[in-house]
Amino acid sequence: MKTPILIGISAFVLFFVLLIILEASYPLGGSLIIAFLIFEIALYHHFKRQKDRHRNLDD
Repeated sequence: MKTPILIGISAFVLFFVLLIILEASYPLGGSLIIAFLIFEIALYHHFKRQKDRHRNLDD
């Protein structure tokens, strides 16, 4: 469960710095939205992988 959280935090930091460099009008909000979307995708893949692992153990 640590992997999606680390991916979300690193995406936030990366996009926050990138949006500051690009002089965006609202870098904090933009980086939060992008990091949240990346976190959700990573969390989905994490749960899907866990589900597939448990399904293979039952066979």
